[in-house]
Parts: sequence; structure tokens; C-alpha cells
Amino acid sequence: MGTNATQKVKIVSKPSLSYTLKSLEIGSPTLFANREFKVQVCRVAASELKKKGFEYKITEEGLVDEYIVTRLK
Repeated sequence: MGTNATQKVKIVSKPSLSYTLKSLEIGSPTLFANREFKVQVCRVAASELKKKGFEYKITEEGLVDEYIVTRLK
């Protein structure tokens, strides 16, 4: 491989569930798909954020492959 055959690196960024949950508006229900973030992972992230003063309601009642997250505080 010569010096003229260099390629630019592609930076890969991973979606952050914590930042996503923090950015939700208070009182506004938001629909998440399980393919984006699994509901159990979301529950763990919400539990961790609760220690920092955030509060969320997570429900999957009546939904298939989706769940609703509402930021309470």
C-alpha cells in the first residue's frame, strides 16, 4: 500500500440511551422501538438516572416490540 492510497477514517459513534432519556421533554410520552434500545436496558438506564434526580415511567402495556417512556422529573 503506497502513500497515495490512504483513506479517511470513519468515526463510529454509538447512540447513547442516557443522553436520549435526558433530552426528553418532561411529561411528553415518547415511543421507542425495541430494535433501538431493549426495554430492559432502558429500565436500567432510567434507574441509574434516578440516582441523579431524573425520573421516568416506562410502559410496554398493549404494545408489541415497542414501549413508551415518559419523563416525569
